[in-house]
Amino acid sequence: MLTRRENSPYWYAVLWMDGRKVWLSTKCQSRRDALAIHEEIRRRYQERRRQQSIARLLGEKPRISKPLPLKDAMRKYCKVNSAFSESGIAVFAKFADSRNPHEDIAEISSDDAIRYLDSLKGSPKTYNNHKSALSQIWRCLAPYSDISENIWLKIPNRPLGKSVVHFRPFSDREIARIINAVPSPWKEACIIAKFTGLRKKDVFELRWQNIAKGSITLIPAKTSRTNRAVYIPIPPELVRLLKSLKNGSEKVFPGVAYESGAFQKKIQDCLKSLDIGDTREGKAGFHSFRASFVTRLESAGIPRHVVQGIVGHSSPAMTELYSHDRESAKKILNIW
Repeated sequence: MLTRRENSPYWYAVLWMDGRKVWLSTKCQSRRDALAIHEEIRRRYQERRRQQSIARLLGEKPRISKPLPLKDAMRKYCKVNSAFSESGIAVFAKFADSRNPHEDIAEISSDDAIRYLDSLKGSPKTYNNHKSALSQIWRCLAPYSDISENIWLKIPNRPLGKSVVHFRPFSDREIARIINAVPSPWKEACIIAKFTGLRKKDVFELRWQNIAKGSITLIPAKTSRTNRAVYIPIPPELVRLLKSLKNGSEKVFPGVAYESGAFQKKIQDCLKSLDIGDTREGKAGFHSFRASFVTRLESAGIPRHVVQGIVGHSSPAMTELYSHDRESAKKILNIW
């Protein structure tokens, strides 16, 4: 059946799918064009039902016949993946806003994916991050839909080239000056970064459930696709600081949005006021705490594979090597 909706110029195909009424916008203002799309949608649905029946007769694993509309996909993703990230949800919401909310996620093609990524404004890193986040969502939803292939995996990453930013390590004196100068809660965030080497997002998304028995255990946001946790022993000084921050909330820093830019401006203003700037070694910024942490560990003779395990490594093969070496990781407590 074809019908119109109030406040919409388009014709809608109204179909019964698996006992449920589904409204699909044809994106057509012409009834004749909309009717052709309506018939094609119905034909595809009927063909899919036939393929399901054949698979069952042959003893094959039947495909999921129930469509998964975009409007329901994110709720499903959050339900089946308890470790979902807020940034991943934001990426999917942006993608879903560009499509018909009633569209079956399995009907989205590689060409659709490429067109969407090409429409993004930003650096190659933004392009790659969106592709990676959507690829993870597709992988999680595949068992609950008719997704036959991960369309995002077919698209190559864009080369980063000169857009990659290298950060220099801070000296011990610079770290002390920054921590003394920057106000709360940025001060506490800098102290956590100093003792853990965590990236900015992991610091501000840190949850109390990740902290126990003198250590922090979490899956870094940047390498969450590997689903490997890092184990970071923390010294008594940081343990005491964290206890003083206990607030009854789920997060260590509730209400602080790391993406807002407020923190970035605060730390950059602080560095400028202290005359701590870029050098030949690289830029100066919050990520320099991570560079300082790695430099300190390597200078203390901590084995390279242990350092990689503590800060998180992008290679699953390397992660397998160091992820269980917790006794060696405890050596970092002796360097503070």
